[in-house]
Amino acid sequence: MREKGDLRGLTLLVDTVERLEAKHFTPSTWAGLAPALEEAKKLLTEDPGNVLPEDVTPVYDALAAAIEALEPRANTTGLETAIALAENILSEENVGKYIPSSIAGVPAALESAKLVLANGDATQEQVDAAQTTLMAEVMKARKPANKGALKNALGIAGVVDKRQFTQQSLEQYE
Repeated sequence: MREKGDLRGLTLLVDTVERLEAKHFTPSTWAGLAPALEEAKKLLTEDPGNVLPEDVTPVYDALAAAIEALEPRANTTGLETAIALAENILSEENVGKYIPSSIAGVPAALESAKLVLANGDATQEQVDAAQTTLMAEVMKARKPANKGALKNALGIAGVVDKRQFTQQSLEQYE
């Protein structure tokens, strides 16, 4: 009589996998888990009394390898925030408030960032690079100077010492 395969380890492994959530892992590595899990469940349910050790070992090893290959999804919170900031700058309501040359790089950086965000398999390094690039463009955004506000501030501060300004800046001030 041949020795029966021990299914306890495989059962524990299947139970572990069933507690995992796909949203925490990259889609491509999660997809690699499905065939191994299916094979393990099949072995556990289709006549477990006649399973031999040589039947259990390769199925266990394949499932363990698939678990080990799982890669966590990148944290995209910062990238999502950068995208929201860029979209706000480029919104119909706000885009006219900025000096056009100061926001010229935002649209391309925004599109690239959105592509990275949409890629569920993006690495943390790719997400971080997209965020850094987009934020660099967002930080370049400048609004035209508000001369009225400057005059008010200087008026509140008191008399302007014109000796502290260049002739060109004085001409613009006045």
